[in-house]
Amino acid sequence: MSAAAHPVTSTSDPAPPAEGLQPVTPGASDAAPKQQQKGQGKEGKKDKKDKKGGGGSAGPLELNPPPEFFADRIKIFDEYKAKYDKWVSGELIAV
Repeated sequence: MSAAAHPVTSTSDPAPPAEGLQPVTPGASDAAPKQQQKGQGKEGKKDKKDKKGGGGSAGPLELNPPPEFFADRIKIFDEYKAKYDKWVSGELIAV
């Protein structure tokens, strides 16, 4: 490595702008001057966001008819709930 200090700023001249090139995006060269003429940039503009809650139907919240496995799951839950309730009542009496 060199012990010499690195320059903080560049002393070279900037390259001249390219001429004769077509913009990649159609209308891109027209859009930039219009925004600058109006004096409104991204800083001064605040867009309102649309709220997505409560507007319109998202479909039914319940399946009709319910799937067959729902009944099996409810039966299993009821069995475990009965066992748990019995266990809890036995714990409270023992204490």
